Amino acid sequence: MDLIFLVDDDDPTLGDYPLNRLCGKTTGDPTGPLNAAVKESKADVVGFLGDDSRFATVGWDEQVLDALRVPGFCWGSDGHERPWPTTVFISRSITGALGWMVPPTLRRGFFDVAWVTLAQLTGTARVVPAVFPHDNSKGDPTSPNFDPAYRVPPAVIAEDEWQYRLWEKNESKRDAQKIRRVVYAF
Repeated sequence: MDLIFLVDDDDPTLGDYPLNRLCGKTTGDPTGPLNAAVKESKADVVGFLGDDSRFATVGWDEQVLDALRVPGFCWGSDGHERPWPTTVFISRSITGALGWMVPPTLRRGFFDVAWVTLAQLTGTARVVPAVFPHDNSKGDPTSPNFDPAYRVPPAVIAEDEWQYRLWEKNESKRDAQKIRRVVYAF
């Protein structure tokens, strides 16, 4: 499996990534760079891993590839109560059918909720035992790890919630049908 990383050009650990990486401009809005990178990618599976998540399970890549032999959405445990796609992998055929990885109207939040919505609507959720710990403490003002640079303004999250609700009401079922055509060959 060949991994290609889309990394912000200001990432202080840029040198730690393999040479097979794409560097994107830091915009504070990951939607545009993610959707552009997905369109460029030739990989069978594309993924999202925030800078506050890590790969903790040896063989996670094998688990993901095995789970996605049939196209779908795949995630594992992020260290919280129930597995949630803070780190997600999506079959390229699905992102190709949609034309995006993240609904284009979102900016910083509700990506995961949209992925779960689509996976549930299409029966394509694949949860693996791999652990991808996710630490939100840098964005939490009550945490000793708080870093104001990681905090997403509440107005941005509120706008993303509104945009998600519009997408869910007006477009999610149509997008689910696009996925069903690819996955179930309708």
